[in-house]
Amino acid sequence: MIAPPQGTSPYPLLEATPDPNNHTPGVAPTTFSPALTSRPETETRRDPTLKGKAEPQPPQETEGKVATNSPPRIPGRGICNIGNTCFLNATIQCLGAIDEMHQAGLSTQATSTTQDELLGCLRKLQQPGTAYTPASLIKRIPHLIRHIPGDPGDAHELLIALINEVSAPLAQIFQGQMSSTVQCSQCNKLTTTTDKMQDISLHINKDSSSPLLERLLKFFQPETLDGENAFWCGDCHESHRAIKTLSCTYIPTILIIHLKRLFPGEKIQNHTPFDTTLEMEPFMTPELRSAQRMKLIGMISHQGTDKNGHYVAATKKGTDWILYNDATTTQLTPAQLHRLQAYVLIYRKIIPNTETGAIPIADTSQQPTKKLEPANQDHNCLMKSPRPRILQTNNTWSSNNIQ
Repeated sequence: MIAPPQGTSPYPLLEATPDPNNHTPGVAPTTFSPALTSRPETETRRDPTLKGKAEPQPPQETEGKVATNSPPRIPGRGICNIGNTCFLNATIQCLGAIDEMHQAGLSTQATSTTQDELLGCLRKLQQPGTAYTPASLIKRIPHLIRHIPGDPGDAHELLIALINEVSAPLAQIFQGQMSSTVQCSQCNKLTTTTDKMQDISLHINKDSSSPLLERLLKFFQPETLDGENAFWCGDCHESHRAIKTLSCTYIPTILIIHLKRLFPGEKIQNHTPFDTTLEMEPFMTPELRSAQRMKLIGMISHQGTDKNGHYVAATKKGTDWILYNDATTTQLTPAQLHRLQAYVLIYRKIIPNTETGAIPIADTSQQPTKKLEPANQDHNCLMKSPRPRILQTNNTWSSNNIQ
């Protein structure tokens, strides 16, 4: 296991120190522990702590056959950081962990679209070779990437912006639905509204390192609307104290959970423990509850501070977890994975199968196709500014909040 730097939290995997190369202009980049040092081309390494441990032995060959060693497997291809692009690199690698992104076809338009360039980039990353430079994709999306000196890019907002640029059938795998029920304390009338949900954005407390499940439970707890935030009851024709409850009516195939760490001039460093399996059934609307098991397939991690930071990505390849630190790829142990400081977690819905145990699903039928925008707008970034939210409450989950 990689030892944490002296004088820092035991959870951050990286320690921020100046480096003039390959990072956001105006943002002091980071120096990595020896196991994560960037190099000009893709490399694959194992955790140093694995040295000395017994490796699985190949099966014995039958008599008359000669045993040969298979060539080392390269788990993934890195992406070159051409300056101010670590947030883009981490986002692309996580999108590459989604099967549907590789199954989607190119457009038939005369000129290439953002989806064409994105899919082309993902296909290049599937090919063997050294680190790839996504020059054509970067050239295609200047409206999404605005190079503002001194302003760090935001991987979460870029992720949502790229999803909004793809075709509706592909975007559907990210779209769910959430319900809000408000009960007036005066007349007890229930008012229920629904809205499209693409990601869930969770607050992080400065004085707490509670796990992801606990934060989700808090997010879906009933909330009291009172005082300036009192509920306007249509039957009473005046504002009253009310109880508001959120629940999911449909869980998307790909669920994005965003941990709100970055704020203007500040980053919350508290570690948030997470599970690789997530049960969403408790957060469903009671009459619609069913098994909703999710499996973690990707993560974007932000290391360092709000002004002195760096993005890396981790994705699952078969049974292995691979860390993408720009051009360098590193195989992670489970312990190293759980030490990463999660910023965006990407889960995939699975269903039980009597023969194979559990398989991924991608049910996009009759799902909303409206483009959605990031829930988090709490810090400056290099992203195009989305429309303002219409309601400010403790619970934020999509571009259109439900009252």
